[in-house]
Amino acid sequence: MRSSLIGRWLLLFIGGLLVGCDRPTDDKVSGGSTHQQSKQGLETTLCVSSDELASSEMIQVALTVRHGESMKVGLPEVGEKWGDFFIFETRASPPKLGVDGRVEERCVYTLEPDLPGVGVLTSLLVKGVGSDGEEVEMTTDPIEIRVVSVLAPGETEMRDIAPHARVDTHEQWARWPVALVIANVFFVGCLMVVRFRWRRAQPSADDTVEQDFVNLKNAPAQEVMLRLEQAACRALAQRYTQGLRKVDFMGLSERAQQDGVEIAGLAEAVAAYERLQYSVDLPDEKQVHDLYTQFEIVWKEVEG
Repeated sequence: MRSSLIGRWLLLFIGGLLVGCDRPTDDKVSGGSTHQQSKQGLETTLCVSSDELASSEMIQVALTVRHGESMKVGLPEVGEKWGDFFIFETRASPPKLGVDGRVEERCVYTLEPDLPGVGVLTSLLVKGVGSDGEEVEMTTDPIEIRVVSVLAPGETEMRDIAPHARVDTHEQWARWPVALVIANVFFVGCLMVVRFRWRRAQPSADDTVEQDFVNLKNAPAQEVMLRLEQAACRALAQRYTQGLRKVDFMGLSERAQQDGVEIAGLAEAVAAYERLQYSVDLPDEKQVHDLYTQFEIVWKEVEG
């Protein structure tokens, strides 16, 4: 069972890795133009992977905002379209502290063009608030990118070309809560199965009482004399009576009388126990073994 559970969790883990590997991880954007601006401690940098592309290609644009630790800055919300380009994917990196003590926030946008020609990335508004409450606003410069048609002139009309299939990233991420719910249900189910089988494997109270009495047979004489009364009373009581208020021979005898039960051989075994218990000389191993055997005979007769 344990190997089966481990195998299932490995499959789930590998599946999660495969889903994670399906997403690009390299946020480095280079090859095109770079546009930098700064104002009152707020600095923005726009890096474009290419200033020219075919209408069937995509480009990446990285927006990096750097500011002091005391300033609070929010990255602009672009939406589904940035100027003449559609937003195919957005990847924001966690803020990090640079060696110069300034905070760097970065977001990489993967864009696809709308139509051939000169596409424009419109200006973005970046806002910051200093520790003194003073607001700082900065607008990035618009960027022109040339989009080249993949068609030869007069070869095919634009309406005859199927649009580029875009993945709905919102729909993609909306599946994660469902996957988490399924994983949680699976995990809870496994725990319930393990708990059920563990409880079935545990010995019952009756088995524990009987085993405690049986284990005394090979115990040292001193331990037998210390534990014999309680162990024998519990083992006999669970077969003869409905329970004991006092776990000793007197309590067992009283309960047997109340229930109208006669335990054959018990009186003789108790008398032998008291003789050894209150003897001036310490009992030897053989005497203790014979005493245990008397109670064992009484118990086995009950068992039979």
